[in-house]
Amino acid sequence: MRLNIYLISHPIIKILSNSSKYQTTDTSSNEQIRQKYLGFLLFYEIMRKNFYTRTVYIKQISDSKTVFMPDPQKQNYIITNLLDTYSIVSKITEIIPNLNIINISQPDISQETTGKIQEILKYNRKFEKKIVIFETTLIQNYTTHLIEFLINKLKISIKEIDIACLICSHQVLNKISQKYPQLNIYTTRIML
Repeated sequence: MRLNIYLISHPIIKILSNSSKYQTTDTSSNEQIRQKYLGFLLFYEIMRKNFYTRTVYIKQISDSKTVFMPDPQKQNYIITNLLDTYSIVSKITEIIPNLNIINISQPDISQETTGKIQEILKYNRKFEKKIVIFETTLIQNYTTHLIEFLINKLKISIKEIDIACLICSHQVLNKISQKYPQLNIYTTRIML
């Protein structure tokens, strides 16, 4: 396996992801809060490497003021199924400017969905992009179809695509690595 897998090892992430090992499918508000924080910290790690700002100096009468603004030439996208990830993604968009969300339904990547993605990304073709495919649990067929579409149809470089997931398995990682060895995957936990 030659994938670039980043298992986020921050102590808070370890504690939050460890607590889910001992719970069954808990859909309570505690589980949603835990996932929200895990997603938030995961995106912090991803965007820490990919988010750039411009320094703007504003000259005032007696002094100058420094303001940091997102670089308008760089666009960040999250491709996700909002039915599964809304509580996580909604908080992320509040703090990260220039973050565009593309909502798609799983596991089917229909003509309507691909048309929506194509329209959004072609509109912003002149900008440098970072695309994050975000899932709570990584699904191999869905993810590989989406990556194929982005690379083959939209001519997006694999370097512009990252995958973020709260949980993934060794089997899924092995299958994805066979097809896309240069892909970056960020996760909080790898299951056997």
